Amino acid sequence: MTATAKVFLGWGTHHRGRDLSQEAAEEEDPETESERPATPVVMVVPAALLTVAGLGLGLVPHLSAAAHTVAGRFQDGAAYAEAVLVPSPPPSLPRGEPPKPLAPSSLVLGALTTAGAVGVAAASMR
Repeated sequence: MTATAKVFLGWGTHHRGRDLSQEAAEEEDPETESERPATPVVMVVPAALLTVAGLGLGLVPHLSAAAHTVAGRFQDGAAYAEAVLVPSPPPSLPRGEPPKPLAPSSLVLGALTTAGAVGVAAASMR
């Protein structure tokens, strides 16, 4: 939100005529505090978790077969074009219980979260 307001609405401080990239390069802090060439744990853990999650998807039963079935349908150009271009009635939705209405606490929490995000964006532009 802050970047949008600065770029498209011109809000915030303006630095015209100065080469900010050079100033930023001079003021830039190093990504790590140690002189060792090791990668910090905070950079390794997210990559490791995503790798484990990706490998874990291979253990889900029938996921591979379902993916191959859907890919086959998509690759069958004639059938795909027919499904897209030939009018047909939409598939019927399963009958279930109607969705529950939102709780007032959910609405209040959503409004507070939005107000907080707008407040942080506004404060960061000063």
